[in-house]
Amino acid sequence: MGDTMVGKDKSYRFRLSSQLFEAAQRKAEQEDLSIAQVLRRFLMAWVAGEIEVPLRTGFREDQLEQE
Repeated sequence: MGDTMVGKDKSYRFRLSSQLFEAAQRKAEQEDLSIAQVLRRFLMAWVAGEIEVPLRTGFREDQLEQE
């Protein structure tokens, strides 16, 4: 049989500060998205060259209030 192998999805686990996670969760809920959907979209855009990753960024909750 000439079956082609279908790639399996991969899972990746990482840590976020509680503050960043909670802020991201609130923002995702406001936009009716899951955090996983947001991360997949960012990764796809980055790989496609549509966005660039900042060299360094600091997260502060007060930054969200400015947006």
